[in-house]
Amino acid sequence: MRIIFLLFLLACFQTQAEIYKDFAPFTTVAQMKAKYPNAKFEIVKAAWVKEKDKFIKITGDGLPGTIYVATSKSSDAVITQRIERYKALIAENPDQDNSAYNAGIEFNEKYLSLPDDERYSIDWLRWVPDVAIPLERLKAKFGEPNKYDYGESDFQPFAEWSARDLHVNLSDDKKLVYSIEYHFTDEEYDIALGVKDAPSMPADAFKPVQKKSKLKTKSK
Repeated sequence: MRIIFLLFLLACFQTQAEIYKDFAPFTTVAQMKAKYPNAKFEIVKAAWVKEKDKFIKITGDGLPGTIYVATSKSSDAVITQRIERYKALIAENPDQDNSAYNAGIEFNEKYLSLPDDERYSIDWLRWVPDVAIPLERLKAKFGEPNKYDYGESDFQPFAEWSARDLHVNLSDDKKLVYSIEYHFTDEEYDIALGVKDAPSMPADAFKPVQKKSKLKTKSK
């Protein structure tokens, strides 16, 4: 079981996509702090952040610019319901092989006992460089954005590469990039869940947080 759990954590760092500085799906706050032990982590009380979530600002020497990370966690109620469902399934068929459900119970019970830094994990990330970047640099790497538009709340121009879940906020002349927002694709979430690496547990047992919804991003 410990090996399965470690495989799950390892899978969080194995996706290959447009992920800023190895912030893969389900990266926890504890893992971020371990990766950047000398960085400053601040909770940003943005008006749009829900009480149950955390929006974190990361700065420090050696980091190019400022990183903002939106994080969330599954509620105790959601995890407890999952555990009770597994127990009910075992009770319905006590004579069958229930090792997968037992492993799922153990995994989720461990999750409930973890400190918040190990439960809160990334939803999406915004990188704000110290100096605005020419949009042409991103075009050279990713190709032409498939969408240009203006923000609904601030009318700031932006561009998107939808297939990559990449969103950039632009200057008024649409030549400079002020910030880049990194989201995760469904495929990246599926890989990070690690189900293929550990088929001996129910698939949903590998969801310490539910698959993130694609929220409309907000300006800081």
